[in-house]
This record gives sequence, structure tokens and C-alpha cells, in this order.
Amino acid sequence: ERGTATPMVNSSNTDSLNHITRLNSSVVPSPPSPHTSAIADTGCTGHYITVNCPHTHKRPASPSLAVRVPNGAVLRSSHIATLALPGFSPSACQAHIFPGLTSHPLISIGQLCDDGCTATFSATRLEIHRDTTLLLSGTRAPTTGLWHLDLTPAKPPATAHALVPNTPLADRIAFVHASLFSPAISTWCQALDSGHLATFPALSSRQVRKYPPHSPAMVKGHLDQQRANLRSTKLPPVGSPITTEPPAAAVPDLDPPDAHPVTRTHHVFVAHQRVTGQIYTDQPGRFLTPSSAGHNDMLVLYDYDSNAIHVELMKNKSGPEILAAYKRAHALLTQRGLRPQLQRLDNEASAALQSFMSSEHVDFQLAPPHLHRRNAAERAIRTFKNHFIAGLCTTNPDFPLHLWDRLLPQALITLNLLRRSRINPKLSAHAQLHGAFDYNRTPLAPPGTRVLVHVKPAVRETWAPHAVEGWYLGPALNHYRCHRVWITETRAERVADTLSWFPTRIPMPAASSTDRALAAARDLVHALQNPSPASPFAPLDATQHQALTDLATLFATVAAPADDVPAPAPVPPVRPPAPTTPLAQVRFAVPLVTAKHAPALPR
Repeated sequence: ERGTATPMVNSSNTDSLNHITRLNSSVVPSPPSPHTSAIADTGCTGHYITVNCPHTHKRPASPSLAVRVPNGAVLRSSHIATLALPGFSPSACQAHIFPGLTSHPLISIGQLCDDGCTATFSATRLEIHRDTTLLLSGTRAPTTGLWHLDLTPAKPPATAHALVPNTPLADRIAFVHASLFSPAISTWCQALDSGHLATFPALSSRQVRKYPPHSPAMVKGHLDQQRANLRSTKLPPVGSPITTEPPAAAVPDLDPPDAHPVTRTHHVFVAHQRVTGQIYTDQPGRFLTPSSAGHNDMLVLYDYDSNAIHVELMKNKSGPEILAAYKRAHALLTQRGLRPQLQRLDNEASAALQSFMSSEHVDFQLAPPHLHRRNAAERAIRTFKNHFIAGLCTTNPDFPLHLWDRLLPQALITLNLLRRSRINPKLSAHAQLHGAFDYNRTPLAPPGTRVLVHVKPAVRETWAPHAVEGWYLGPALNHYRCHRVWITETRAERVADTLSWFPTRIPMPAASSTDRALAAARDLVHALQNPSPASPFAPLDATQHQALTDLATLFATVAAPADDVPAPAPVPPVRPPAPTTPLAQVRFAVPLVTAKHAPALPR
């Protein structure tokens, strides 16, 4: 029987086995070559293959299978393997490897028919079908009269792996890029290199340059006219011939070299940064459509010292509206320790605004008419408009445009995070004005994303849906990991902590198998570096600890892509915690004298 260890198996196909016997006895031994052609045998009870036959999942045969060939010799199997036969079940692909079989493998037709297939023999061809699907075919050899099957494994289709980016990393880069209102790649990389986005998900400028997001919104907001004279076809002017004079003779150095040269390694100096208190203000043009809150215009303020751009909303450009917006901006700067001292603004300043600045001891200068270079707020307006337009183009196509003013807080956060402070170049303009931004506390998402907001059970009907539709507006800065959302049903803004995201322009980043493997490796490294003796299991010995350490290092170095975050440093060998034993009780023969009964000491 098949699969037993001791009984001998006599194959009924005498012709095929005699052919094998003749080949084994007559062929001169030669270097083994892959056998991709097998003989179809209707009397063989199993697949008997050679060592060089293509196979997978090779494992030792326990027990081995013994087969007696017509010449009386006994062949014993050494391993069990699986043939690469597409369309067949694993049991139909199981084969036995016989080292003594050196001519052709034998394919059992009965084993294939037991898998629900039909074998059809003709004078010149053999076909094996499952229902109407052709799974395997072969031809008949004219010299031996045996049917041969081709066992050459099918080659996998070639794929252009170089053109397929790292999808999870590329998705995360595109998501963060959209959350920052789709800034220019160069500006984003400068902010990453300066450390202004340290609390954001682990990203580097190298990764951004390798997987730059192809964002139409970024192009719509930041595309400028091509510079002139980049590829000019004008011929350079022909000037006078250049005359070269022979170099003057070098003056010899008569001073002897210093026997002990001093190499300066540090330059210590003191620099003084003067806080000027200069601010610039101006009003851009009216927005496309009024907001649902009645806002149509904005006041743009540029603070020179912090390099921050601040915007206040206005309903119109009347004197009272401008004065109220200026008072809010002045109060914010004063509260943050950047009290304005010199104000430059356009020549349309009202008398009430000038009176307020005089009362606050703010010196002001009016720019000449039609001369924009005197007012730095003009350039700040262009920067803000580019950033805000790119953010509006990032929103969902169905996002209601009347909510544009509610996107302004996130627009200012992301804009100033990308700008460097003049007072402290290591800080961003947002950190200089409002303090460090913590992405883990107030995460950001692409503006104008369609979301489903969870409805709490206390305010939900029994059979009502668990979520309502809304639009993401920005982070709730005074809450922990909450978002400001516009609810479509109630036409009101709500703060929510549980959302389901449905973006249309960019995919939501998801954890890949590589990310999960790296997380497991980091947990393993942390567990090895911080052993806990309070464990119900027996402590690990040094060999087990070293094996786990090597495994964690392998995961961290191999599973991580070359362009990803640097893998954690190799973990030093951790000594296993010593087993804790209960303290032995010590009994004294003489009772100890307590402080209460101790004799008084002489003074």
C-alpha cells in the first residue's frame, strides 16, 4: 500500500519500469540535470520522482516507501515533496523522492483521477481535464511508446517593481501633505529639516523627496509664471578679446613654519538680536462668496520678529470692522509678548484706527499711494493666498464653499509651522507665537473631508443610526484629540472625538505588514531593555535572551525599508533577572532590646 514503510510495491506498468531499469543500467553516470519531463503511468500508485525533478516543500519521509522494480532491485524513498501542478489539490501533488531513480519521474494517473480529473489518451497525445478545463497535457514518444508530461514550472509574470512605490509610506506622505494644506515640496522639506514638524508622524525630507505627492491642489495654489531667460535663444554679446597677463611671481614666505600649529575647532561669539516690534497690515480683495457667518473680507497682519502671518476675519472693509479686527490682532500679539511698536500700513487707514494706535503708543507709517513695496504685508498676502487656495483645492468637490472661513484656523497653523522665526531660528513662527504644536494632542487631517460623526448613546434614539454625515473643519485646539465638524443635518458646528473618514482625493494611510512587524520588533526591544522580574513564568536564560535580541535586531534591520525611519540600535545583551527567593527567617537566641526597655545612656 501507499505510504507504508515495510511492504514492497510492485508496479503493474512493466513497460515503463523496464524502460527505467534499462536506463539505470546502461546510462553512464553524469552530473545531475533537472528532470522536467515525466512518464505518465496508469499502474503506479503514486508520484515517484527523481532528486532533480522540480518540487517544493521538501521534507524527510518518515517512514520511507519501498518499491521493487522488475529487475528485482528495491528503491527506497528519502523525502516527500509537492509538485508544481496548477489546478490540482495538495493531495494530488504529493510525490515521493527516490534517490535511486535516475531516469524519468513517474506521474500516477490514478492519483490525478482521484482528484476529480479525467485523463484522455490518444495515439499521440495525453490530456488531463477537470470538467472542461485543461490542466495538464503531454505527448507520446515515438521511440519508447510512452506518454511524457512536461513538469516545467510556469514562470511568474514579470512586474515592474521599480515603478511601484512603497504604498503605505507614500499614502502617509500624501495624507500629511494634504493636512498641511498642500504646501510646496521645497518648503515642506525645509520645515522637516529644521525640526518644526517634530511631533508629526515619523517622516523625513528624504522620504518626501523620494515619494513626492502628486497633488493637483499644490499646483493650483503655488504654480507661478516661468522665469524669463531660463532657456534664452539670444546670442551672448561679442565683447573685446580678453587679454591675460602672466601671473606675478609668488612672494616667498620668509617666516619659518610654526613648530606647534594650533587648530581652531570652535568659534565662540555673542550675537545680539534686536526685537523691533514691526508689524505690517493690509486687506486683500473680497472673497468669492460670503460665508455662512457673514464674513467677506480679511485683515492680514505680518509680524516681522516672529515671521508669523495672522489673519482676522471681517464682514466688510468699513472703518469699524477694520478697527475691531486690528484690536483683536493687537491684543493677541501683546498677550504673546510681541507688543507692536512700529506699524506700517496702507494710506487708507481711518482716523479711528490712527487714534487707537496712538493711544497704544504704536508708531505708524503710511505707505505712499500705489507703492506696494513699502508694505511687507503685500508679500504676506500673496503667501497666505497661495496657501489658502491650495487648501481649498484639497477639499472634497462637494464641500460647501460657505464654510471657507471655518478652515482659517488650520490654515494659519499649517502656514506658520512652515515658517521660521527670526527671534529664534530653531523655532517655527507658530511655536514663537503660540508655543509648540503637539500633533498627538491635536491631530490634523485634510481640510473639507467628508466624515461620519459618532452620535453618543445618551442623545441617540433607540433605532437611530450611530453616525451622522458632516465635514471636517479643523482641530479643536482646546480639546484632546477632538475635531471641529460641520453637521449637515443640523447645519451647525460640533466638536467630536470619534469620526470615520471618507476622503476622495487621497487614500487614508493604513498599517502594512511591514509596519506591524516593525512595531512588534520595537515592543520586543523595549521588553528586553526593561525586564520585569514580577512574572508568573520562569525567567529566561542568557541564551534565550540573546536569541530574542538577535531576532529583534533582524526585524528592525530587514523588515524596515531603506528609506524609512532608521531602525532602533541593536539591543545589548540583557542579563536574565535573578530568581527571587523568600527571605529566610532568623531567630535570635537572646531577645533584642527595644528602645523602650533600653537603659538610659549617660549624658
